[in-house]
Amino acid sequence: MRGDPTPNRDNEELFKRKMRGLHQKIGAGRMHELGHGTREQFADAQAKLVYGSLPESAASCGAASQETESN
Repeated sequence: MRGDPTPNRDNEELFKRKMRGLHQKIGAGRMHELGHGTREQFADAQAKLVYGSLPESAASCGAASQETESN
């Protein structure tokens, strides 16, 4: 191990923002050539690779349960 921190869901939104920025810097045309969709699709796909196996954070679970209760 290199001493890198273990990913957790707390940093997922920051990671997605960085991936959207990367998509923008490379350019939509080139990203589409490489097989990636929109900035959001690219960010979500990359985040799923890093954060997909982690449990949902307590904050997002609480928001989901409140949303379900209000319906």
